Amino acid sequence: MNGAGITFVVFTKPWKIPLPELAAFVKGLGFDGIELPVRPGFQVEPQDVARKLPEAVRILGDLGVSIASVAGPTDEPTIAACAAAGVPLIRICVAIRAGTGYLAHAAHLQRELGALVPVLERYGVAQARRTAGVPVADLSARKGWDRGRGQHHGAGKGRLSWRPTVMCCSTP
Repeated sequence: MNGAGITFVVFTKPWKIPLPELAAFVKGLGFDGIELPVRPGFQVEPQDVARKLPEAVRILGDLGVSIASVAGPTDEPTIAACAAAGVPLIRICVAIRAGTGYLAHAAHLQRELGALVPVLERYGVAQARRTAGVPVADLSARKGWDRGRGQHHGAGKGRLSWRPTVMCCSTP
């Protein structure tokens, strides 16, 4: 954390290297923490999230790097693993499907993401949305959908979440 009380975090999707090497690399770049992809082929894969995410938190934490968020599935096992490992935020990216009307798809996303709120609240994990072609206002400002702790917005390649964390999702 810098002197202003802000934690700088980088999305580590470009670097599929062992966690100890990743910690040294991002520390060398000046970051305090990471957004860890929980995806096939990465350090933590979705089918192993319950076992490997706490291990990743421990390994990185021992080397002075936090996991501020994960980018991965929005299923209950992943959300539960985040809670158990102390990872406060899961980041998702939403986009409009090809061939789908804008308003119809925005309504679909409202239903889909809104259904996550009770699960997120049950585990005390927040969600950040990186939008790709869907203005955040269109997803959250209608029908009271933006309620409670489960809703935290992102926009573009970087975002400031509800915690004093700057998410830098581009490679340096």
